[in-house]
Amino acid sequence: MTRPRLPAALRRYWPEAALLVFVLVCLATMPLVPSWEAVPFHLVYVSVTIVYGIRLWPLRGVIVAASSVTLVLGLATVAAVAAGREGAAELIEVPLMSLMFMATFWHVRTRQRAAAAIAELADDRAAMIERERALFANASHELLTPLTIARGHLEVLGRGNVPIAATVSETRDVVIEELHRMEHLVLDLLAIGRLEAAPVETAKVDVGTVLDAVGRRWSRVADRRWTVSVSAGSGWIDEVALVHALDCILSNAVKYSARGDAIAFEASVDERCLVIAVDDEGCGIPEADLPRVFERFYRASGRTRRLRGSGLGLAIASQVVQAHGGAIDASRGRSGRGTRITLRLPVMRVAPSAAGALLRLPMPSPG
Repeated sequence: MTRPRLPAALRRYWPEAALLVFVLVCLATMPLVPSWEAVPFHLVYVSVTIVYGIRLWPLRGVIVAASSVTLVLGLATVAAVAAGREGAAELIEVPLMSLMFMATFWHVRTRQRAAAAIAELADDRAAMIERERALFANASHELLTPLTIARGHLEVLGRGNVPIAATVSETRDVVIEELHRMEHLVLDLLAIGRLEAAPVETAKVDVGTVLDAVGRRWSRVADRRWTVSVSAGSGWIDEVALVHALDCILSNAVKYSARGDAIAFEASVDERCLVIAVDDEGCGIPEADLPRVFERFYRASGRTRRLRGSGLGLAIASQVVQAHGGAIDASRGRSGRGTRITLRLPVMRVAPSAAGALLRLPMPSPG
């Protein structure tokens, strides 16, 4: 024989249902046994406190429970005083007992918040330790790779009798290249360390002049079809950090594009928000990799290994942008090729200049 099941609401709220029945019993007992009237009165408050300890009601539930009990017991006490069963002094007990319940509620809520804050700090610390472990492991691997390559070429050089000049020259070039890669990696790691220790130190500068100088500098050192378009006024930025971030982004744009490809460096102001975009016609980033390109040491699939870098450039750029209170995004290039990196920085305090500078630079001649 199947046993009848209680309704879902009753199964879920059975402590509250039991509390309601108990309170009704206490209220019925109070006028029946006048000499014991204080006992059921206090039992009501005790039972409400016990059920709260079991259920830990949210603020709305506490307000409903406290106001309902105060109202009902207040009316019952007023009726007892009017009937001569209790003295008028008993009316003071109603607000006093309600205040005691609210003090209990406040204490529990304070402990809950403290426990949540401690748990959050513990989670943050665990996440920080995990990030540091990952950074250490990845950095160790990235540093060991060029060391291994350089050592391998030097060992090969020492196996023969007298190495020929071409072999010595090739080995020297390989070792110097690997040392350069190690140098860039160490500088990137130091940049990350500085950003974590003291994110940014902003000062009011002519942002347009700074960005125009960045675009012109890169247009002179990389043989691409450059378009530099800058329209910005004064703003509060960390000039050194922002220039470093842009160098990381522009370095990627040059690295993953070829001679003859176009690179556009644009900056404008939209509602006092500085918007910087770097758009290239290079090999691009697969759609699946776009959400992760700002992670440390992450390299998009399909990128040629010949152009391997530290995998920290876009992570540094993202950290600088976030330290300025901005956002950074990666998408497919505007032409349908390559990659577009967009930065939005709420750092502008003065309206942009009326006429933006538009500079289209030809591809530099080789040599």
